Amino acid sequence: MINAKAAYAKGRKLVDDNFVELIHKGLQQVVCPQTLHTFKLFMEAFMGFYKQERPN
Repeated sequence: MINAKAAYAKGRKLVDDNFVELIHKGLQQVVCPQTLHTFKLFMEAFMGFYKQERPN
């Protein structure tokens, strides 16, 4: 579902190809609860820094 939401956001021009690829490749690496937790922490940090650098 997250891949679909990223693709939808790309269609609305809210994100670019790089973000969609980041989500897709990150989710491919999730194979157990621990890797899901690690991916979640990575995305939280990524989005936090992104919003700080590009608030609009």
